[in-house]
Parts: sequence; C-alpha cells; structure tokens
Amino acid sequence: MRFVLLHYHFLKNAGSTIENILDRNFDPLFSTKWMHKDVGMALDSGRRLGVPLPLTGITHQMFQAAVSNGHADEDFCSTIKLLEAWAGIEVKKS
Repeated sequence: MRFVLLHYHFLKNAGSTIENILDRNFDPLFSTKWMHKDVGMALDSGRRLGVPLPLTGITHQMFQAAVSNGHADEDFCSTIKLLEAWAGIEVKKS
C-alpha cells in the first residue's frame, strides 16, 4: 500500500518536480535520504527473491552520491545537481 501511495504522490507531483528543478527549488517533498533508503529496500527485496535489478542498483548509487555530497535533506530531485556537475551545465529556465 505504501508503494502505491508513494507512486501516486510522484505521478501527481511530476509536473511540480520539473518546475522545482527549473526554479532551483529543492525544498523536500520527499528527501533524498528517504528515497535512498526505499530504493535500498527494493534492492534487498530483489536479492531475497533472486530478481536482478541492475538499474535499481545504479539508481541507489546515484542517491548515495547525492547523500554523500550533502543533498540528503533536499528533495530527491536534487540528484540533478550531480548530473549537472558531471556535465558542466545547470538545468534552469532560459
């Protein structure tokens, strides 16, 4: 049930998440540290069930990098900052 509610939250707020990135607003709707934890739980479930989840593993590492770079308490969309730093750009309204 929690997954369904969380999924609904993300779908409902997808537009505002994009707007928040463009506005450089990373106030937490769902923090990076909690997303990191939840993705880790998905990986644990996959291991227990013998289901490979390679992209989930990469996603977990991205959230770990964001947490390690000081974005733990920001919204999970703050992971865009890592991609921006690696690419040498900033996503913003023109």
